[in-house]
Amino acid sequence: MDAGADAERRGAAVRNWRRRSHGINLVRRVLPLMMIAVLGGLGWWLFSQASKSDATAPTGPVEIHMKNPVFQGRDDGRPFILQASEAVRDGKDYARIALVDPKMEIQEKPGEPPTRISAATGVYREDTLILDLKGDVRYSDAAGWRFLTTNAVVDTRRDVVTGNRGIEGEGPSGQFKADGYVIYNQGERVVLRGNVRTVSDEK
Repeated sequence: MDAGADAERRGAAVRNWRRRSHGINLVRRVLPLMMIAVLGGLGWWLFSQASKSDATAPTGPVEIHMKNPVFQGRDDGRPFILQASEAVRDGKDYARIALVDPKMEIQEKPGEPPTRISAATGVYREDTLILDLKGDVRYSDAAGWRFLTTNAVVDTRRDVVTGNRGIEGEGPSGQFKADGYVIYNQGERVVLRGNVRTVSDEK
């Protein structure tokens, strides 16, 4: 009876060992596959996130926006200051700066009123130091020239201001109107062009 019971216990132990061995073998086969699947899923997630980041990242030149910028330089030795309410530096042409509400002051001589020019919009080039103004252009200088026009090109290196739109204002000797103009050396010499009409203040 004891021998039969002992044989039964050994048989049960063998069956349990076989079941455990089968389970262990199954785990050994399945676990690597599960690890590969998890790593593969993690790799795909990382790749998809990187792809999204690349898709949203800038791929070309980036514009630089500025609030209340101030540019300083020298006009043939004379200091000038250029300000604006907003400015955008071109992403493709770094020297080109678009301006909103630009205002320029050029100091001719210490103690004298500076030449002042303002407009609605403008484009300033840092490589040539040329300021191209458009819309509600207002000009005044120490020589007594003051006028309103719609465009002006300020060449600070040559100390010349030009425009090819209608101009109306006043000078040292009276009021004037014209189709275009050239101003040299902060008003030392002014040339009016096309349909020039003047009203002298002299009596």
